[in-house]
Amino acid sequence: MTYHLRDTVFFLFVIGNALAFFIFALYLFIKTGAVNVITLFLVVSSIIVTSLITVSSGLYRVKKEPIKYFCVVSLSKFFLLVFVLSSIFYFHYWENEYYFFSLLISGLLVALICKGDMLPKRNSNKTTKCSDYVKSIFFCLPIVISNVLVMFVPFLERTVIDTMLSKDILAQYVFNFEVSSKISAVVLLSLKILIWPNIVDSSEKEEKAKYKKYGLKVVFVLISTVAIIFVFGRPLYEIMIDLFLSESYNNFIVFLYAVTFSALSVLLYYINLSVLLSGKTYIMTIGCLIISFSHYTGLVYLVPIYGVIGACISSVVSVSAGIVFSLVFNFEFFVNRKKVSNESI
Repeated sequence: MTYHLRDTVFFLFVIGNALAFFIFALYLFIKTGAVNVITLFLVVSSIIVTSLITVSSGLYRVKKEPIKYFCVVSLSKFFLLVFVLSSIFYFHYWENEYYFFSLLISGLLVALICKGDMLPKRNSNKTTKCSDYVKSIFFCLPIVISNVLVMFVPFLERTVIDTMLSKDILAQYVFNFEVSSKISAVVLLSLKILIWPNIVDSSEKEEKAKYKKYGLKVVFVLISTVAIIFVFGRPLYEIMIDLFLSESYNNFIVFLYAVTFSALSVLLYYINLSVLLSGKTYIMTIGCLIISFSHYTGLVYLVPIYGVIGACISSVVSVSAGIVFSLVFNFEFFVNRKKVSNESI
């Protein structure tokens, strides 16, 4: 199937950000009983610009241009870091609105630097059927919805925890999970730049064969990394805590849960690649809904009993539920892959 990126990007852009507008407006209303127009504007504007950065970085991955991908991603992170640190250390001011403003300005600077190279070029000589555009849209739309849900879950999670535990415990939870997410980001970066473009740039049979080959390596790397951290991670963790000069973040058990969660998230990402290859992107959306609902339920029932460990258990169990769902409802992909392998032998 051919996906007409330039002609579907605008549609998905509008739908995705309309969903973001609705979800964050609902979130602000539930949290405060009113909708702050400035906050809502900054949130939605930053998401729109971030969506543009995401689209362009995705195109660079598909076109196997890792240098451009790295530049776009690293520049946006660098500008965001500069604005946030200047707010904290020089102006001694910190509000959520400033974070979203920083995110917006960072994205606009990156867009200004990259200019017209950020969007796919239109092929004016190529004529396509309306049904092709419909297929493209219905393939991509669940991915957009899934991304919006993924962005919303941390807000929901931290709001719920904040109502049940102290801010120090919440900071401990967020710190350990953020550190762990940076470790998993390296693996995800490798998947996005080195593996995914090589899988999709093939015939259907070759895609499945390559998926299997890379999948075994991904699982091996994840298991090895988690095992090493569980066995040898404490000394390095203590060094990290000393560097940040804050014993209030020190909770190695929470960190181990965070590492497990990150490894499972990477595994879920790789499993969802098979969902993309099979064209069943709606499975991703349903899976995200299952993860969101199960995590919220887990937080409500486990945090009052087990505290921060309850939040950790909820995180691990919810992403595990998403993995099981994606495997079960895309099982046909793996069965067919096995048949193809036997025929090739």
